[in-house]
Amino acid sequence: MGECVYTAIIAKIPECKSAEGGILTAPFLECCRLTVPVIDQMGKAFYPAKADVSGNIERLAKRLADDPENSQELLPMLKKEMDAGVQKERDSCCRGLLWLKRFLEFVVGLVDGLLKKPEASLSEVATDAYGEHLRPYHGFMASSAFSLVLKVLSSRDPFVQACGGTSEDMQAFVDKFTPLLKDVHQLLVDNGLNDTTPV
Repeated sequence: MGECVYTAIIAKIPECKSAEGGILTAPFLECCRLTVPVIDQMGKAFYPAKADVSGNIERLAKRLADDPENSQELLPMLKKEMDAGVQKERDSCCRGLLWLKRFLEFVVGLVDGLLKKPEASLSEVATDAYGEHLRPYHGFMASSAFSLVLKVLSSRDPFVQACGGTSEDMQAFVDKFTPLLKDVHQLLVDNGLNDTTPV
């Protein structure tokens, strides 16, 4: 069994909130980066998804580097784009955060499904997670392409072994990451940024 990919994420999550409850950009993005190895273990077919996730992480990281005064927390970063009227642009941080959050929800849903359905294949669990967290926002072409990718996933046991850890580690990952992603979701909803239009 490989080194546990969940351990570092679990350790980083408590650093993501400020004393006032705001979501701190740098540690949040580090949690996101630490999740990429989970995507890696899903195989080469997931390379485009990994590239998209990594691109969204680095888009927000660049904004933090370029404008640290207004980007220490996610909310001021988003507000600045909203004030400029660019929040709906494809290359905005608002859009990047929205799709980053959705894919992380998919990853958490996948791990949760593996725990709840010990007899199900990785493809079955991933299809369920996709249907809940990504499919509603994908148009015909995107959903068709993703459905094909889900059919060629590796077997369940090699994926679980490659990610490492125990079922307790997996459960801790789900239990700790889920509330953080719910906070990000609520932040997007409260600011009118949860665009549900399929793409």
